[in-house]
Amino acid sequence: NTQSMKGVSKRNNQLSTKDIISTYSLGRQSYGAQELAQQHKRKIHPKKEVVYNKICANSPQGTLIVSRYSEIPPATLLHETEIEMRQDVFDYKSTSAVDKRPVIDWWVNFADTDLFIAYWGRLFAQDEIQVAEHPSLGHLKEAMRSPNSKILPLTIQNEKCTPVLIRNIERKGSIAVDVNVAEGRPQGLYGNAFARASDIAIEKATTVISPPTITHMISMAAPRGGSGTYTQAQIQTIYKTAYTSFRAAVAEGELAVNDEKTGDHQP
Repeated sequence: NTQSMKGVSKRNNQLSTKDIISTYSLGRQSYGAQELAQQHKRKIHPKKEVVYNKICANSPQGTLIVSRYSEIPPATLLHETEIEMRQDVFDYKSTSAVDKRPVIDWWVNFADTDLFIAYWGRLFAQDEIQVAEHPSLGHLKEAMRSPNSKILPLTIQNEKCTPVLIRNIERKGSIAVDVNVAEGRPQGLYGNAFARASDIAIEKATTVISPPTITHMISMAAPRGGSGTYTQAQIQTIYKTAYTSFRAAVAEGELAVNDEKTGDHQP
């Protein structure tokens, strides 16, 4: 199971959102989802084509807003954060407004240094599942690799975290990866089992979400490999990555709320 964490934190007054964006933003760019699908679709593994073809019968809609941030120095911790630990899978459910204030839900993509590095291939783990269920992410990756992109598809650069935040992604389907002999997946669909499964089993495991729901995603690099006790340096890197990612999400969330009020989209 994926362990999900939902935190609600009051704003740290040491740095305003304006300060965060002006000082640490590495860029922001908008992409029309329909144009992405038309101009930036690459060949993907035949098994993933089964999913794509089922859930993408209708053209994607909306505008993706992508931003990238450099490492934000952690501020003094405030004892006003509520953390809820849940042993479950991402359900992408929206949180109701708190005290009549809108809430922007962010979901974590524990990314490789190279954003969505293997989304097109045979493997089917957390990163690949998220792209399969949100097919615009694959199109986005190809667009970000183009010379016209203002934002590099990197979550680490020069050994510093550079998380990528993506707003307004359509979730067009869900894919069951659990073991289900009756549905033709005796080993489930996670990892290498996906490529070994039959097309029929994958089709049965895929549910179309209509109308699509909307996801906002934080892509941050997870530590690679290793065993034993974490070193002090590793712990500091993990903390800085998480702090930067979630502080950037607060800033982007405030922009999203402002967009909804004014009808504008940040460039």
